[in-house]
Amino acid sequence: SAHAHRPPKHIPGRMAVAAEVFQLTGREAEIAELLSSGHTYKMISHELFISENTVKTHIKNIYSKMNVRNKTEFLEMAKITRKV
Repeated sequence: SAHAHRPPKHIPGRMAVAAEVFQLTGREAEIAELLSSGHTYKMISHELFISENTVKTHIKNIYSKMNVRNKTEFLEMAKITRKV
């Protein structure tokens, strides 16, 4: 539908380039943006009205697409792609 591609409210942000490079979905990009700006899983779940388990699943997918193993590597990668 026409509404499927409307950008989520937290994008474009610092993760916009990374989202494009790593083919993140709108929701993943939104979560990556929040995670990169220091939000915890719990904060993200409250902000987006989803369970912490769902947040974890999304983050696992984000890490997989970005080829990182943990938050430290994710933040490094986020920093690099931000300068692109």
